[in-house]
Amino acid sequence: MQFDDFESYVKDGLSKIYDYALLESNPLVKDNILPINKFPDSKGKYLRAILTGSIESLKPVEKEYDLNALEWRTYIVLNKRYIEGLNSIEIARLLSISERQYRRYLKRAINSISQRLWDQYQVNNVQVHIDHQEIPTNQVFSVVWEQVDLVNITKGVVNLLSNRIEQKKIKYNFQDPIAPVLVKSDRVILRQILIDLLNNLIHFSSDNITFSFQEKEIEKSLIISSAISNTEFSLLDTSKDDNENSLNYWSEKLNINLEENFSDIPNIIEIRLSFLEKEQKTVIIVDDQEPALRMFTRYFSRTNLKIIGLSKGTKVLSKAKELQPALILLDIMMPKMDGWEVLQSLKLDETTKNIPVIVCSAWGEPELAKSLGAVEFLRKPVRQRDLLAAISKIGILD
Repeated sequence: MQFDDFESYVKDGLSKIYDYALLESNPLVKDNILPINKFPDSKGKYLRAILTGSIESLKPVEKEYDLNALEWRTYIVLNKRYIEGLNSIEIARLLSISERQYRRYLKRAINSISQRLWDQYQVNNVQVHIDHQEIPTNQVFSVVWEQVDLVNITKGVVNLLSNRIEQKKIKYNFQDPIAPVLVKSDRVILRQILIDLLNNLIHFSSDNITFSFQEKEIEKSLIISSAISNTEFSLLDTSKDDNENSLNYWSEKLNINLEENFSDIPNIIEIRLSFLEKEQKTVIIVDDQEPALRMFTRYFSRTNLKIIGLSKGTKVLSKAKELQPALILLDIMMPKMDGWEVLQSLKLDETTKNIPVIVCSAWGEPELAKSLGAVEFLRKPVRQRDLLAAISKIGILD
Protein backbone atom coordinates (compact mmCIF):
# COMPACT_ATOMS: atom_id res chain seq x y z
CA MET A 1 0.00 0.00 0.00
CA GLN A 2 1.17 3.54 -0.77
CA PHE A 3 1.24 6.10 2.04
CA ASP A 4 -0.87 8.58 0.01
CA ASP A 5 -3.73 6.04 -0.14
CA PHE A 6 -3.41 5.32 3.56
CA GLU A 7 -3.50 9.04 4.37
CA SER A 8 -6.68 9.49 2.30
CA TYR A 9 -8.37 6.68 4.26
CA VAL A 10 -7.37 8.33 7.55
CA LYS A 11 -8.75 11.68 6.35
CA ASP A 12 -12.02 10.02 5.30
CA GLY A 13 -12.27 8.27 8.68
CA LEU A 14 -11.74 11.52 10.56
CA SER A 15 -14.47 13.24 8.55
CA LYS A 16 -16.94 10.48 9.50
CA ILE A 17 -15.75 9.87 13.05
CA TYR A 18 -19.27 9.90 14.56
CA ASP A 19 -20.89 7.71 11.91
CA TYR A 20 -20.14 4.09 12.82
CA ALA A 21 -21.88 2.69 9.75
CA LEU A 22 -19.75 4.72 7.34
CA LEU A 23 -16.61 4.01 9.35
CA GLU A 24 -17.18 0.28 8.91
CA SER A 25 -16.87 0.70 5.13
CA ASN A 26 -13.52 2.49 5.44
CA PRO A 27 -10.73 0.32 3.94
CA LEU A 28 -8.67 0.79 7.12
CA VAL A 29 -10.97 -1.70 8.86
CA LYS A 30 -12.92 -3.21 5.98
CA ASP A 31 -9.71 -4.66 4.51
CA ASN A 32 -7.96 -5.12 7.88
CA ILE A 33 -5.28 -2.56 7.04
CA LEU A 34 -5.49 -1.68 10.73
CA PRO A 35 -5.70 -5.26 12.05
CA ILE A 36 -8.42 -6.01 14.58
CA ASN A 37 -7.82 -8.65 17.20
CA LYS A 38 -10.63 -9.60 19.57
CA PHE A 39 -11.99 -6.06 19.68
CA PRO A 40 -15.23 -6.38 21.68
CA ASP A 41 -17.29 -4.00 19.53
CA SER A 42 -17.97 -3.16 15.88
CA LYS A 43 -15.32 -2.25 13.32
CA GLY A 44 -16.73 1.27 13.21
CA LYS A 45 -16.25 1.74 16.95
CA TYR A 46 -12.78 0.23 16.68
CA LEU A 47 -11.73 2.74 14.01
CA ARG A 48 -13.20 5.61 15.98
CA ALA A 49 -11.26 4.51 19.07
CA ILE A 50 -8.04 4.34 17.05
CA LEU A 51 -8.56 7.79 15.49
CA THR A 52 -9.61 9.55 18.71
CA GLY A 53 -6.76 7.89 20.60
CA SER A 54 -4.30 9.04 17.94
CA ILE A 55 -5.56 12.61 18.20
CA GLU A 56 -5.10 12.48 21.97
CA SER A 57 -1.57 11.13 21.50
CA LEU A 58 -0.65 14.42 19.79
CA LYS A 59 -1.41 16.43 22.95
CA PRO A 60 1.85 17.86 24.31
CA VAL A 61 3.01 16.09 27.46
CA GLU A 62 3.29 18.19 30.61
CA LYS A 63 2.78 21.41 28.63
CA GLU A 64 0.20 23.97 29.72
CA TYR A 65 -2.67 24.35 27.24
CA ASP A 66 -1.88 27.33 25.04
CA LEU A 67 -3.76 28.28 21.87
CA ASN A 68 -0.79 30.31 20.68
CA ALA A 69 1.88 27.66 21.26
CA LEU A 70 3.06 25.95 18.08
CA GLU A 71 3.40 22.56 19.79
CA TRP A 72 -0.34 22.65 20.60
CA ARG A 73 -1.56 23.59 17.11
CA THR A 74 -1.66 20.09 15.59
CA TYR A 75 -3.69 18.70 18.49
CA ILE A 76 -6.01 21.71 18.70
CA VAL A 77 -6.79 21.76 14.96
CA LEU A 78 -7.67 18.04 14.87
CA ASN A 79 -9.58 18.07 18.16
CA LYS A 80 -11.62 21.17 17.34
CA ARG A 81 -12.37 20.04 13.78
CA TYR A 82 -13.18 16.37 14.23
CA ILE A 83 -13.97 15.81 17.92
CA GLU A 84 -15.78 19.06 18.75
CA GLY A 85 -17.08 19.60 15.21
CA LEU A 86 -16.12 23.25 14.74
CA ASN A 87 -15.99 24.55 11.17
CA SER A 88 -12.99 26.17 9.49
CA ILE A 89 -14.14 29.75 10.17
CA GLU A 90 -14.65 29.06 13.88
CA ILE A 91 -11.24 27.39 14.27
CA ALA A 92 -9.43 30.09 12.30
CA ARG A 93 -11.06 32.76 14.48
CA LEU A 94 -10.19 30.83 17.65
CA LEU A 95 -6.52 30.60 16.64
CA SER A 96 -6.43 34.14 15.22
CA ILE A 97 -5.25 32.94 11.82
CA SER A 98 -6.58 33.10 8.27
CA GLU A 99 -8.64 30.26 6.79
CA ARG A 100 -5.78 29.62 4.38
CA GLN A 101 -3.38 29.18 7.31
CA TYR A 102 -5.92 26.93 9.02
CA ARG A 103 -6.10 24.69 5.93
CA ARG A 104 -2.31 24.39 5.92
CA TYR A 105 -2.34 23.47 9.62
CA LEU A 106 -5.08 20.90 9.01
CA LYS A 107 -3.23 19.33 6.09
CA ARG A 108 -0.06 18.99 8.17
CA ALA A 109 -2.06 17.67 11.14
CA ILE A 110 -3.71 14.94 9.05
CA ASN A 111 -0.32 14.03 7.62
CA SER A 112 1.12 13.85 11.14
CA ILE A 113 -1.58 11.57 12.51
CA SER A 114 -1.41 9.40 9.38
CA GLN A 115 2.36 9.03 9.74
CA ARG A 116 1.98 8.01 13.38
CA LEU A 117 -0.58 5.34 12.50
CA TRP A 118 1.51 4.19 9.54
CA ASP A 119 4.54 3.75 11.80
CA GLN A 120 2.56 2.26 14.71
CA TYR A 121 0.94 -0.47 12.65
CA GLN A 122 3.78 -0.90 10.19
CA VAL A 123 1.24 -0.65 7.39
CA ASN A 124 3.78 -1.06 4.62
CA ASN A 125 4.39 -4.57 5.94
CA VAL A 126 0.70 -5.47 6.31
CA GLN A 127 -1.01 -7.31 3.48
CA VAL A 128 -4.69 -6.73 2.81
CA HIS A 129 -6.98 -9.56 3.96
CA ILE A 130 -4.59 -10.76 6.70
CA ASP A 131 -6.28 -13.08 9.16
CA HIS A 132 -6.59 -10.69 12.10
CA GLN A 133 -6.50 -13.57 14.58
CA GLU A 134 -2.79 -13.92 13.77
CA ILE A 135 -2.00 -10.33 14.79
CA PRO A 136 -0.73 -10.08 18.38
CA THR A 137 -2.87 -7.79 20.49
CA ASN A 138 0.10 -5.71 21.56
CA GLN A 139 0.55 -4.60 17.94
CA VAL A 140 -2.98 -3.22 17.96
CA PHE A 141 -3.09 -1.68 21.44
CA SER A 142 0.38 -0.46 22.39
CA VAL A 143 0.69 1.54 25.59
CA VAL A 144 1.10 5.29 24.97
CA TRP A 145 2.34 6.88 28.19
CA GLU A 146 1.21 10.38 29.10
CA GLN A 147 0.24 12.37 32.17
CA VAL A 148 -3.53 12.33 32.69
CA ASP A 149 -5.91 13.67 35.33
CA LEU A 150 -7.53 10.66 36.98
CA VAL A 151 -10.49 12.74 38.16
CA ASN A 152 -11.30 14.04 34.67
CA ILE A 153 -10.86 10.61 33.09
CA THR A 154 -13.25 9.04 35.62
CA LYS A 155 -15.86 11.79 35.19
CA GLY A 156 -15.64 11.40 31.41
CA VAL A 157 -16.40 7.68 31.65
CA VAL A 158 -19.29 8.29 34.05
CA ASN A 159 -20.70 10.87 31.63
CA LEU A 160 -20.37 8.32 28.81
CA LEU A 161 -22.39 5.77 30.80
CA SER A 162 -24.82 8.31 32.31
CA ASN A 163 -27.85 7.09 30.31
CA ARG A 164 -27.40 3.54 31.55
CA ILE A 165 -26.87 4.75 35.11
CA GLU A 166 -30.08 6.80 34.96
CA GLN A 167 -32.04 3.90 33.47
CA LYS A 168 -31.00 1.76 36.45
CA LYS A 169 -32.03 4.65 38.76
CA ILE A 170 -28.62 4.66 40.38
CA LYS A 171 -27.26 7.80 41.97
CA TYR A 172 -23.58 8.63 41.94
CA ASN A 173 -21.36 11.20 43.60
CA PHE A 174 -17.76 12.32 43.48
CA GLN A 175 -15.68 13.18 46.50
CA ASP A 176 -13.53 15.62 44.60
CA PRO A 177 -9.95 16.24 45.73
CA ILE A 178 -8.63 19.77 46.11
CA ALA A 179 -6.16 19.45 43.22
CA PRO A 180 -6.02 17.30 40.05
CA VAL A 181 -4.84 13.72 40.59
CA LEU A 182 -2.17 13.33 37.93
CA VAL A 183 -0.97 9.84 36.99
CA LYS A 184 1.24 8.43 34.24
CA SER A 185 -0.95 6.17 32.13
CA ASP A 186 -2.51 5.51 28.72
CA ARG A 187 -5.69 7.55 28.40
CA VAL A 188 -7.49 5.25 25.93
CA ILE A 189 -6.70 1.97 27.71
CA LEU A 190 -7.45 3.47 31.13
CA ARG A 191 -10.85 4.63 29.91
CA GLN A 192 -11.61 1.12 28.62
CA ILE A 193 -10.66 -0.40 31.98
CA LEU A 194 -13.01 1.99 33.78
CA ILE A 195 -15.78 1.41 31.24
CA ASP A 196 -15.56 -2.36 31.76
CA LEU A 197 -15.54 -2.02 35.55
CA LEU A 198 -18.46 0.38 35.67
CA ASN A 199 -20.54 -1.54 33.16
CA ASN A 200 -20.29 -4.62 35.37
CA LEU A 201 -20.83 -2.67 38.58
CA ILE A 202 -23.95 -0.92 37.24
CA HIS A 203 -25.48 -4.33 36.55
CA PHE A 204 -25.24 -5.33 40.22
CA SER A 205 -25.48 -1.96 41.97
CA SER A 206 -28.66 -1.48 44.01
CA ASP A 207 -28.28 2.03 45.35
CA ASN A 208 -25.52 4.51 44.57
CA ILE A 209 -21.91 4.63 43.41
CA THR A 210 -19.29 6.77 45.11
CA PHE A 211 -16.00 7.82 43.55
CA SER A 212 -13.19 9.00 45.80
CA PHE A 213 -9.47 9.60 45.36
CA GLN A 214 -6.43 9.17 47.57
CA GLU A 215 -2.86 10.40 47.16
CA LYS A 216 0.23 9.06 48.92
CA GLU A 217 3.93 9.58 48.20
CA ILE A 218 4.38 6.95 45.50
CA GLU A 219 0.78 5.82 45.02
CA LYS A 220 -2.45 7.42 43.86
CA SER A 221 -5.77 5.61 44.04
CA LEU A 222 -9.32 5.70 42.71
CA ILE A 223 -11.85 4.04 45.01
CA ILE A 224 -15.25 3.04 43.62
CA SER A 225 -17.78 1.81 46.17
CA SER A 226 -21.41 0.78 45.91
CA ALA A 227 -24.17 -1.17 47.61
CA ILE A 228 -24.83 -4.31 45.57
CA SER A 229 -27.60 -6.85 45.30
CA ASN A 230 -25.35 -9.90 44.85
CA THR A 231 -22.10 -10.62 46.70
CA GLU A 232 -21.48 -13.94 44.92
CA PHE A 233 -19.69 -12.44 41.94
CA SER A 234 -16.36 -10.83 41.20
CA LEU A 235 -15.68 -7.85 38.97
CA LEU A 236 -12.04 -8.92 38.81
CA ASP A 237 -12.18 -12.37 37.23
CA THR A 238 -8.66 -13.73 37.76
CA SER A 239 -9.45 -16.78 35.61
CA LYS A 240 -8.85 -14.53 32.58
CA ASP A 241 -5.41 -13.28 33.61
CA ASP A 242 -3.82 -14.38 30.33
CA ASN A 243 -6.59 -12.99 28.16
CA GLU A 244 -5.50 -9.84 26.32
CA ASN A 245 -8.97 -8.38 26.80
CA SER A 246 -9.04 -8.89 30.58
CA LEU A 247 -8.94 -6.14 33.16
CA ASN A 248 -6.02 -7.82 34.87
CA TYR A 249 -3.93 -7.98 31.70
CA TRP A 250 -4.23 -4.28 30.86
CA SER A 251 -4.08 -3.13 34.47
CA GLU A 252 -0.73 -4.85 34.78
CA LYS A 253 0.45 -3.15 31.58
CA LEU A 254 -0.45 0.23 33.11
CA ASN A 255 1.09 -0.62 36.53
CA ILE A 256 -2.34 -0.49 38.16
CA ASN A 257 -3.00 -2.66 41.21
CA LEU A 258 -6.65 -3.80 41.30
CA GLU A 259 -8.27 -4.75 44.60
CA GLU A 260 -11.80 -5.89 45.37
CA ASN A 261 -13.19 -5.82 48.91
CA PHE A 262 -16.63 -6.80 50.25
CA SER A 263 -18.49 -5.81 53.38
CA ASP A 264 -21.42 -8.10 54.29
CA ILE A 265 -23.43 -5.64 56.37
CA PRO A 266 -24.52 -3.81 54.38
CA ASN A 267 -23.59 -5.43 51.07
CA ILE A 268 -20.90 -3.01 49.95
CA ILE A 269 -18.28 -3.60 47.29
CA GLU A 270 -15.18 -1.44 47.07
CA ILE A 271 -12.95 -1.46 43.99
CA ARG A 272 -9.57 0.19 44.41
CA LEU A 273 -7.34 1.09 41.48
CA SER A 274 -3.88 2.02 42.76
CA PHE A 275 -1.49 3.68 40.34
CA LEU A 276 2.06 2.80 41.27
CA GLU A 277 4.83 5.29 40.52
CA LYS A 278 7.23 3.08 38.60
CA GLU A 279 10.84 4.20 38.53
CA GLN A 280 11.69 5.62 35.12
CA LYS A 281 14.53 4.17 33.10
CA THR A 282 17.02 6.70 31.77
CA VAL A 283 18.20 6.92 28.16
CA ILE A 284 21.16 9.11 27.18
CA ILE A 285 21.04 10.43 23.61
CA VAL A 286 24.38 11.66 22.24
CA ASP A 287 24.30 13.80 19.10
CA ASP A 288 25.93 17.14 18.29
CA GLN A 289 22.97 18.17 16.10
CA GLU A 290 20.15 19.82 18.07
CA PRO A 291 17.44 18.80 15.53
CA ALA A 292 18.50 15.16 15.92
CA LEU A 293 18.28 15.41 19.71
CA ARG A 294 14.79 16.89 19.41
CA MET A 295 13.75 14.17 16.94
CA PHE A 296 14.90 11.31 19.20
CA THR A 297 13.29 12.98 22.22
CA ARG A 298 10.04 13.21 20.25
CA TYR A 299 10.31 9.53 19.30
CA PHE A 300 10.41 8.67 23.01
CA SER A 301 7.76 11.19 24.07
CA ARG A 302 5.02 8.58 24.54
CA THR A 303 7.16 6.09 26.44
CA ASN A 304 7.84 5.98 30.16
CA LEU A 305 11.54 6.73 29.67
CA LYS A 306 13.54 9.66 31.04
CA ILE A 307 15.57 11.25 28.25
CA ILE A 308 18.92 13.03 28.75
CA GLY A 309 20.42 14.73 25.69
CA LEU A 310 24.15 15.36 25.30
CA SER A 311 25.73 17.26 22.40
CA LYS A 312 29.39 16.62 23.32
CA GLY A 313 31.07 13.23 23.29
CA THR A 314 33.53 14.33 25.96
CA LYS A 315 30.75 14.42 28.55
CA VAL A 316 29.31 10.95 27.91
CA LEU A 317 31.52 8.78 30.12
CA SER A 318 31.15 10.93 33.25
CA LYS A 319 27.39 11.24 32.74
CA ALA A 320 27.02 7.50 32.16
CA LYS A 321 28.95 6.79 35.37
CA GLU A 322 26.71 9.17 37.29
CA LEU A 323 23.31 8.10 35.89
CA GLN A 324 23.90 4.44 34.97
CA PRO A 325 21.34 4.70 32.13
CA ALA A 326 19.40 1.77 30.74
CA LEU A 327 20.55 2.69 27.22
CA ILE A 328 22.80 5.07 25.27
CA LEU A 329 22.00 6.20 21.72
CA LEU A 330 25.26 7.28 20.14
CA ASP A 331 26.00 9.36 17.04
CA ILE A 332 29.38 8.87 15.34
CA MET A 333 30.24 12.10 13.52
CA MET A 334 30.96 14.54 16.37
CA PRO A 335 33.76 17.10 16.86
CA LYS A 336 36.69 16.67 19.32
CA MET A 337 35.65 13.13 20.33
CA ASP A 338 33.79 10.99 17.82
CA GLY A 339 31.34 8.20 18.58
CA TRP A 340 33.89 5.41 18.12
CA GLU A 341 36.10 6.94 20.83
CA VAL A 342 33.08 7.37 23.10
CA LEU A 343 32.03 3.76 22.58
CA GLN A 344 35.55 2.52 23.35
CA SER A 345 35.75 4.59 26.53
CA LEU A 346 32.40 3.22 27.71
CA LYS A 347 33.36 -0.39 27.09
CA LEU A 348 36.79 -0.04 28.74
CA ASP A 349 35.35 1.34 31.97
CA GLU A 350 34.21 -1.24 34.54
CA THR A 351 31.26 0.90 35.69
CA THR A 352 29.81 1.48 32.19
CA LYS A 353 30.87 -1.50 30.08
CA ASN A 354 27.54 -3.31 30.52
CA ILE A 355 25.35 -0.35 29.48
CA PRO A 356 23.70 -1.19 26.11
CA VAL A 357 24.72 1.18 23.31
CA ILE A 358 22.91 1.64 19.99
CA VAL A 359 24.99 3.39 17.35
CA CYS A 360 23.00 5.69 15.03
CA SER A 361 24.92 6.92 12.01
CA ALA A 362 24.62 7.74 8.32
CA TRP A 363 27.94 5.96 7.86
CA GLY A 364 27.22 2.28 7.26
CA GLU A 365 29.52 0.55 9.73
CA PRO A 366 27.31 -1.98 11.55
CA GLU A 367 30.08 -4.58 11.81
CA LEU A 368 32.51 -2.12 13.38
CA ALA A 369 29.84 -0.90 15.81
CA LYS A 370 29.09 -4.41 17.02
CA SER A 371 32.75 -5.40 17.20
CA LEU A 372 33.32 -2.47 19.56
CA GLY A 373 30.45 -3.59 21.82
CA ALA A 374 27.32 -1.90 20.47
CA VAL A 375 24.17 -4.01 20.75
CA GLU A 376 22.62 -2.54 17.60
CA PHE A 377 23.35 -0.27 14.62
CA LEU A 378 20.69 1.96 13.08
CA ARG A 379 21.37 3.87 9.89
CA LYS A 380 20.33 7.53 9.82
CA PRO A 381 17.78 8.86 9.19
CA VAL A 382 16.38 6.62 11.93
CA ARG A 383 12.68 5.80 11.79
CA GLN A 384 10.73 5.78 15.02
CA ARG A 385 9.40 2.27 14.63
CA ASP A 386 12.90 0.88 13.94
CA LEU A 387 14.24 2.57 17.06
CA LEU A 388 11.38 1.38 19.29
CA ALA A 389 11.72 -2.14 17.87
CA ALA A 390 15.44 -2.13 18.66
CA ILE A 391 15.02 -1.01 22.25
CA SER A 392 12.10 -3.41 22.78
CA LYS A 393 14.36 -6.25 21.64
CA ILE A 394 16.86 -5.49 24.40
CA GLY A 395 14.16 -5.11 27.04
CA ILE A 396 14.24 -1.34 27.56
CA LEU A 397 10.52 -0.88 26.88
CA ASP A 398 8.19 -2.72 29.28
